[in-house]
Amino acid sequence: MKIGTVPYYNCLPLTAGLGDKLITLPPRDLTAALLNDEIDVGLIPTYSILKHNLHAFPEAGLIGCDGAVKSVGFFIRDVFKDLDDIETIYFDAESQTSVELAKIILHKLYGRNLRSIKALPLENICQADALLLIGDKALFFHEPGYKYWDLGALWKQLTGVGFIFAAWASKRLLKPDEFQTLLQSKQHGLANREQLLNNVPTQKRDVLSKYLQENIIYNDTPELRRGYELFRDYLNEMNLLHPPTIEANLDFEMMLRWSA
Repeated sequence: MKIGTVPYYNCLPLTAGLGDKLITLPPRDLTAALLNDEIDVGLIPTYSILKHNLHAFPEAGLIGCDGAVKSVGFFIRDVFKDLDDIETIYFDAESQTSVELAKIILHKLYGRNLRSIKALPLENICQADALLLIGDKALFFHEPGYKYWDLGALWKQLTGVGFIFAAWASKRLLKPDEFQTLLQSKQHGLANREQLLNNVPTQKRDVLSKYLQENIIYNDTPELRRGYELFRDYLNEMNLLHPPTIEANLDFEMMLRWSA
């Protein structure tokens, strides 16, 4: 089984036990690798799971939050009071899920017409009123002159539930032994989160320890499932998902039976 992951610290509790079986790519590239059969299963962004009607296996492992996530959010220049005021934004190109979530937040919480906000490319990032960053570069962003708005916290404010950013997913149903490989890696990683940071630079270790323990959720919950369904519904409502997805394609019952 060829397994794909993304190059962020938050994946370590799910993937540290998989050894040299891993192929590491940015989220969008990972989705392409799965669709092109270069990998069998990967930690695929939620938007891609919905868009391509993939089989998702959250019981084997997911990356979610229930409130502040700390590693996905808007960094807004100090001269602006709030998201109401921005006119330009740089969207991190690595994850379509975060981009579409940001669009939902801007529209639903702030009433922003998305056509009124100009998206700037990477070469013009210094001119942007706000930056949408994800992963480690958001977690360790310390540039002066910016304020941080956390997308996990904003989603919780909007919906009252948590959010799934990514989950193990495939184009096909996993075999029981394949599922167990992923599940056992998660169980081992969650039991040894502190040891996973032994090779991390000391200055980052305290931040990451708290982040992996308190901000990132790796186990499925009913609130996260509801968040997944609401994300799908908002994408459909705002015509951000083509074609529209009708049902949540999370293989919960089968996965729960295999993991029993």
